[in-house]
Amino acid sequence: MLKELKNQFMQIAFTTTILVTFLATFTLRNTTDNIVFFLHILCIATMVAAIFGVVYPYCWNYSTWKASTNIIITTLINFLGSYGSVCLFSKEMFQTIFPYWWEVLAVMLFLHVFTFYFYRKKQNEKIIDELNKLKN
Repeated sequence: MLKELKNQFMQIAFTTTILVTFLATFTLRNTTDNIVFFLHILCIATMVAAIFGVVYPYCWNYSTWKASTNIIITTLINFLGSYGSVCLFSKEMFQTIFPYWWEVLAVMLFLHVFTFYFYRKKQNEKIIDELNKLKN
């Protein structure tokens, strides 16, 4: 489990670093603090990797918490990570979207509830199919 989480963290961190660098190249042409901005990109990549490479796989695959606990934890961590990433990427963009934090949190919560139950349904169907194959 730890090896899988470490591998997912590294893959997502590397992919996010490349993606954010690519996006920054085209959207922020007048950045003068290149080293500081690159450190911000590394922080964004680390946050995204920690969220999607460690927290999500652990909560959805390994934890034994109730569904509501998983949903609340992943929603809050995703919300804080996304707002933190936007703040590191661009202060102006963060100031633009900050007044809508309540709506963003509500949409994230709805999507986590929907995704969790869809994911569990698919996972249960797969387990049922495997058990039926073993039975036959």
